Amino acid sequence: MSLEPVTYSEQRSKAYKVYSPLCSKYLKLIQKFDLSCSLLDTLWMHDELDSKVRIKKLIKSGRHMRNVSNQIINISKRAMAVAKSQGKEAEVAATMSEITPTNDDVNETKEVA
Repeated sequence: MSLEPVTYSEQRSKAYKVYSPLCSKYLKLIQKFDLSCSLLDTLWMHDELDSKVRIKKLIKSGRHMRNVSNQIINISKRAMAVAKSQGKEAEVAATMSEITPTNDDVNETKEVA
Protein backbone atom coordinates (compact mmCIF):
# COMPACT_ATOMS: atom_id res chain seq x y z
CA MET A 1 0.00 0.00 0.00
CA SER A 2 1.39 3.39 -0.97
CA LEU A 3 -0.23 6.48 0.50
CA GLU A 4 0.56 10.02 -0.54
CA PRO A 5 1.43 12.14 2.52
CA VAL A 6 -0.96 14.85 3.63
CA THR A 7 0.06 18.45 3.05
CA TYR A 8 -1.41 21.22 5.16
CA SER A 9 -2.64 24.48 3.68
CA GLU A 10 -1.57 26.58 6.69
CA GLN A 11 1.79 25.18 7.72
CA ARG A 12 3.47 26.94 10.61
CA SER A 13 7.01 26.91 11.88
CA LYS A 14 8.98 28.83 14.46
CA ALA A 15 12.69 29.14 15.20
CA TYR A 16 13.97 28.46 18.72
CA LYS A 17 17.33 28.87 20.38
CA VAL A 18 18.59 25.64 21.89
CA TYR A 19 20.25 26.17 25.26
CA SER A 20 20.49 22.66 26.61
CA PRO A 21 20.43 19.00 25.58
CA LEU A 22 17.00 18.72 27.23
CA CYS A 23 15.71 21.55 25.05
CA SER A 24 17.07 19.85 21.95
CA LYS A 25 15.45 16.54 22.91
CA TYR A 26 12.15 18.30 23.56
CA LEU A 27 12.20 19.95 20.14
CA LYS A 28 12.92 16.56 18.54
CA LEU A 29 9.97 15.12 20.49
CA ILE A 30 7.74 17.89 19.12
CA GLN A 31 8.91 17.05 15.59
CA LYS A 32 8.07 13.37 16.18
CA PHE A 33 4.67 14.38 17.55
CA ASP A 34 4.07 16.44 14.40
CA LEU A 35 5.10 13.51 12.21
CA SER A 36 2.81 11.18 14.14
CA CYS A 37 -0.16 13.54 13.68
CA SER A 38 0.66 13.86 9.99
CA LEU A 39 0.76 10.07 9.59
CA LEU A 40 -2.58 9.72 11.36
CA ASP A 41 -4.05 12.36 9.08
CA THR A 42 -2.63 10.59 6.02
CA LEU A 43 -4.26 7.31 7.05
CA TRP A 44 -7.51 9.11 7.81
CA MET A 45 -7.56 11.05 4.54
CA HIS A 46 -7.04 7.81 2.57
CA ASP A 47 -9.87 6.15 4.51
CA GLU A 48 -7.53 3.70 6.22
CA LEU A 49 -8.38 5.00 9.69
CA ASP A 50 -11.77 5.63 11.25
CA SER A 51 -12.48 9.20 12.44
CA LYS A 52 -13.15 8.06 16.02
CA VAL A 53 -9.85 6.18 16.18
CA ARG A 54 -7.98 9.16 14.73
CA ILE A 55 -9.50 11.56 17.27
CA LYS A 56 -8.75 9.21 20.19
CA LYS A 57 -5.13 8.84 19.11
CA LEU A 58 -4.68 12.60 18.58
CA ILE A 59 -6.18 13.36 22.00
CA LYS A 60 -4.00 10.72 23.68
CA SER A 61 -0.86 12.05 21.96
CA GLY A 62 -1.78 15.64 22.86
CA ARG A 63 -2.23 14.70 26.53
CA HIS A 64 1.11 12.95 26.50
CA MET A 65 2.83 16.03 25.05
CA ARG A 66 1.20 18.29 27.67
CA ASN A 67 2.37 15.95 30.43
CA VAL A 68 5.93 15.96 29.09
CA SER A 69 5.81 19.77 28.78
CA ASN A 70 4.63 20.12 32.38
CA GLN A 71 7.39 17.80 33.59
CA ILE A 72 10.04 19.84 31.78
CA ILE A 73 8.65 23.08 33.22
CA ASN A 74 8.71 21.57 36.72
CA ILE A 75 12.29 20.34 36.28
CA SER A 76 13.33 23.82 35.18
CA LYS A 77 11.59 25.47 38.14
CA ARG A 78 13.22 23.05 40.59
CA ALA A 79 16.64 23.64 39.03
CA MET A 80 16.21 27.41 39.39
CA ALA A 81 15.03 27.05 42.99
CA VAL A 82 18.08 24.92 43.83
CA ALA A 83 20.40 27.43 42.18
CA LYS A 84 18.81 30.30 44.12
CA SER A 85 19.03 28.36 47.40
CA GLN A 86 22.74 27.93 46.77
CA GLY A 87 23.17 31.69 46.44
CA LYS A 88 23.37 31.76 42.67
CA GLU A 89 20.52 34.24 42.14
CA ALA A 90 22.70 36.54 40.03
CA GLU A 91 23.66 33.66 37.72
CA VAL A 92 20.02 32.61 37.38
CA ALA A 93 18.99 36.20 36.56
CA ALA A 94 21.82 36.50 34.02
CA THR A 95 20.85 33.21 32.38
CA MET A 96 17.18 34.17 32.26
CA SER A 97 17.98 37.53 30.65
CA GLU A 98 20.24 35.73 28.15
CA ILE A 99 17.54 33.30 27.05
CA THR A 100 14.79 35.88 26.75
CA PRO A 101 14.06 35.91 23.02
CA THR A 102 14.74 39.03 20.99
CA ASN A 103 14.24 39.89 17.35
CA ASP A 104 17.99 39.49 16.83
CA ASP A 105 17.88 35.81 17.78
CA VAL A 106 18.41 34.44 14.30
CA ASN A 107 21.74 32.67 14.88
CA GLU A 108 21.85 29.22 16.47
CA THR A 109 18.16 28.55 16.09
CA LYS A 110 16.29 25.37 15.35
CA GLU A 111 13.20 25.52 13.22
CA VAL A 112 10.30 23.35 14.28
CA ALA A 113 7.51 22.77 11.80
